[in-house]
Amino acid sequence: MKRAWTLPMLLALCGAAGAAGLVLDGSTAGAVALLLLFFLLAGTHSPLVFPRPLGALEAERRSAADGRPVVHWRPGCRYCLRLRVRRGRAHTGPDPAWVREQLTG
Repeated sequence: MKRAWTLPMLLALCGAAGAAGLVLDGSTAGAVALLLLFFLLAGTHSPLVFPRPLGALEAERRSAADGRPVVHWRPGCRYCLRLRVRRGRAHTGPDPAWVREQLTG
């Protein structure tokens, strides 16, 4: 778990260091913009956006238990990230039975 947070923490620290340098030079607006950019990058590379993946067997087991479909994604994929951001984590799709019917029929 610690390894997953290494890159986001490094990005946040680099952004904070760069912002501190800009504040010392008198550019507060630039510092805020740089800090926001680095925090956004840190957030998109964190496990908050792409949680730890399950193995295929575990995903199939959970799908059989609760009826949810298995969604395949790849960490760092910009299309997967865009879909995750647009749909959100709390959004639910159609009924799994309906999806299975559409896929088999």
